[in-house]
Amino acid sequence: VSFQIKQGETVAIVGESGCGKSVTALSIIQLVPQPAGFIAGGEVYYKGQEITRLPEVEKRKIRGNEIAMIFQEPMTSLNPVFTIGYQLLEVIQRHQGIRGKSARDAAIEMLDWVGIPDPVKRFEEYPHQLSGGMKQRVMIAIALSCRPGLLIADEPTTALDVTIQTGILQLIKQLQREFGMAVLLITHDLGVVSEMADRVAVMYAGKIVETSDWKTLYRNPRHPYTIKLLESLPSRQKRGDALQTIEGRVPKATQYPDGCRFAERCPSVMSGCDTLLPPLIEIETGHHAACHLYNPAFHSVAEEQEEREG
Repeated sequence: VSFQIKQGETVAIVGESGCGKSVTALSIIQLVPQPAGFIAGGEVYYKGQEITRLPEVEKRKIRGNEIAMIFQEPMTSLNPVFTIGYQLLEVIQRHQGIRGKSARDAAIEMLDWVGIPDPVKRFEEYPHQLSGGMKQRVMIAIALSCRPGLLIADEPTTALDVTIQTGILQLIKQLQREFGMAVLLITHDLGVVSEMADRVAVMYAGKIVETSDWKTLYRNPRHPYTIKLLESLPSRQKRGDALQTIEGRVPKATQYPDGCRFAERCPSVMSGCDTLLPPLIEIETGHHAACHLYNPAFHSVAEEQEEREG
């Protein structure tokens, strides 16, 4: 997986459950659960600095301060035995180095920033006293309390009512404009992508298979997986038609083929797709797809093989 995000830009990683979106996000901030998971290789650069090999004490200065994350499931992300104010103060005091009334004022100001009514009262309350939408706003307040350069939003509207979802997304966009931060949006909801993202990376089975700006992706998808994904949207189908699906199943992470991981489900599969991994190829300016349909080198090898067999 390789991608970059510019200052002030929103990049969405989209894909079905289990494709590796959240693991990618956790890898950036070095929170992959151990020993179940580990960093096998690769690099993460933030403002030109490679951060994966920094001492843990240096990583902690970046994590939550320079790079912040809104986690899935607001209902369980907050600690139920501490007040909202305590959990906000913990972040502000650790990273901003302020204490006492100044820290409390900063925390209450953040609650007000994210649209929580009566923030002074909410500061003293516990998570169970807040609705799901309010908890998510508190999570956003915690994530943005240090004005990070990069915000990772992992399914920020999961389990929320549709009307609350819209409010949360608008809030993130507003705060992004205010702070000038970059946003990495993790989602499986293509409707959210069209509302939020400047660029989109489509993931399948741990690999990015297509990237472009969202308008190009919706109007002219090139990877067979992206095409099938968009065809399965109810909004793209005529009333009364059966819901389109993608036949087959995603391969297990322990049984990925050597070649294209979508080969077994792909309607355009060719001989050799299952043995040769396709690189991301630029089809047009800013539009890349990892598919052998657009790989001249693959077709040259296939032609040579056919000639030898012939």
